[in-house]
Amino acid sequence: QSLQRLDLLPINLETLTATGVGMTVKALRNFRSSEIAEFAKALIIRWRGLLRDTAPLTLPKEIASHPFAGHLLDFEAREKVIIKMKEAIKANDDDNPVHAKLSKEIEKEVAINCVRAPGTKNKASEYSVQKKDSEMEKNKGINSERAKAWYNQKNRQLLFNLRDPNNENLRSRVLNSELHPKALVAMEAQDLANSQIAAARAKVREQRSQELESQLDTRRKLQAPNTEAYQCPSCKSTRCRLEIGIVGGWISTDKNEKRELTCCDCGQVFDDPDAN
Repeated sequence: QSLQRLDLLPINLETLTATGVGMTVKALRNFRSSEIAEFAKALIIRWRGLLRDTAPLTLPKEIASHPFAGHLLDFEAREKVIIKMKEAIKANDDDNPVHAKLSKEIEKEVAINCVRAPGTKNKASEYSVQKKDSEMEKNKGINSERAKAWYNQKNRQLLFNLRDPNNENLRSRVLNSELHPKALVAMEAQDLANSQIAAARAKVREQRSQELESQLDTRRKLQAPNTEAYQCPSCKSTRCRLEIGIVGGWISTDKNEKRELTCCDCGQVFDDPDAN
């Protein structure tokens, strides 16, 4: 339990140097309990990673221990994301400690937000004791996959836009601290895209909006009343729409005209009372 609690603490290189806790945990690698020994070895490996500038930042305790955050415990996977993010932010610039710092902060924000992503149920009430164990495990598995998918998708989205040579403005805003990592992660796809892509997407949205409005207008015209010569037997309204069709067999002499009315107020459908 002590090692698990230690794993959740915000440990950095300065803390390890000042406290000497690294040496204490290192001695536990040969402990008689294989479980404790293995945990101590894993902890030392992660702490050694703090010597690298791409080592992931420690997550808040409530995130690290969250039931949907299992994928965030993979130290190496998180570091791979940071390395890619660093290269995207750096672009053709000279290496600078700021690149690694920003990359780690961005990845941390994505990690924090993935367990709160749309579609995941995070409230404790969702996992109350009233639910069956099998249902709880099923929901936990589904939401864990959703959180992981959101984490991967958001990182891909950010990497794509930061790498975009036509999106230098976004990269500059991040480097100049004009755009904080938290604000960057909260941005939607249309806000992250470069001006050309954003304009093209806006044009497509406008075209789709016009097409939809045209379809709705046509539908409204088709549903509008075209006669007041009849009265609805249900609501007594005279706002009706008359539709005339042909029914019958294959032979022309067997065909008959069908006159059907629809009340535009209550939706009642009835036959033309004057039809023979």
